[in-house]
Amino acid sequence: MKPYIPYSILAAALACGMAQAVTSYTTPVGYVSLGDTTVGQPAIKANTDVLVSLPLDRAPVFQGVSSSISGSTINFTGTSFGDLTTTPHVAKIEGGTKSGLTGLITVNTGTSITVQLPTGESLTGVTASNGISIRPAWTLATAFGTTLPAGTQLLAFSGTSSGINLSADLLYEFDGTDWLDGFTFDPANNVVVYPGESIFVRNNSASAITSLVVTGEVSTSNSRVLISNLAPGTGQDNYISFISPVDEAIGLSALGSIATPGDQVFEFDNNAAGINKSASYIVEWDGTNWLDGFTFDIVDTTFNFQGGKGYIVRRSAGAPGGDTVWSNLATYNTL
Repeated sequence: MKPYIPYSILAAALACGMAQAVTSYTTPVGYVSLGDTTVGQPAIKANTDVLVSLPLDRAPVFQGVSSSISGSTINFTGTSFGDLTTTPHVAKIEGGTKSGLTGLITVNTGTSITVQLPTGESLTGVTASNGISIRPAWTLATAFGTTLPAGTQLLAFSGTSSGINLSADLLYEFDGTDWLDGFTFDPANNVVVYPGESIFVRNNSASAITSLVVTGEVSTSNSRVLISNLAPGTGQDNYISFISPVDEAIGLSALGSIATPGDQVFEFDNNAAGINKSASYIVEWDGTNWLDGFTFDIVDTTFNFQGGKGYIVRRSAGAPGGDTVWSNLATYNTL
């Protein structure tokens, strides 16, 4: 089941795509339900994991163009930025060859920002005409709220461990008031959740979590995700998402353009009860098509990346080492 998207957000998304062929558009806003989206079912059953992602952006505090870029610093004219670091903010490239690239703002003045980009990324090739937005970052508190049952945990992956079948190396727990680091017990409300990440939400309660909803703007830039292989010859799991609230067929997602034969995508059933669940569905790239990992049928048009869900992309042992950019514009923006 794909996340529930109100008619208003879907209609606005379609209008957005058509408007691009004219002159301008209004960014659609709305909400997406995460977890189990079956009608009549709670978002997360008791004692259950769901693998989720954030398919929407937070509303911008600035949208415009830069005057110059030097290294990781972006300069502007005619601006007067306040503090963009005490409360985490991100800068997002909205067009051009690096559309969708997002970095955390680590330093700012009234007219410039310095960004920390994912390993393997840079601002090289970004031009002033591409457009840049500055937005409050999604954090544990803003993404998952502070009303979940005490003991709810978030299990995440830093992307620095090599190999497959990885254990989570980031753990956060809600104590009934705040999010805490599960290892150090330090405050974690402001820990940033980045686009393209996926996170297990674990309901340790004997009661179901009725609703888990994220509200924001539909992205009008590319979905841009780094797919890594830290251990060539052994394979690599990447916990990722497709950044869109609307389903996208895997054959249209451009993932095949960077895939190596034997690369796989693992999907998990958020509707099923239980923790530490095995993947419910596997597809594999054969060099030409995506195949059902069990029947070997071609699933280019029938397997969809779903907004709000998380996935594992497993690089095969034969995949090149290092980071590879998976970039694609969601089809609702190309009508």
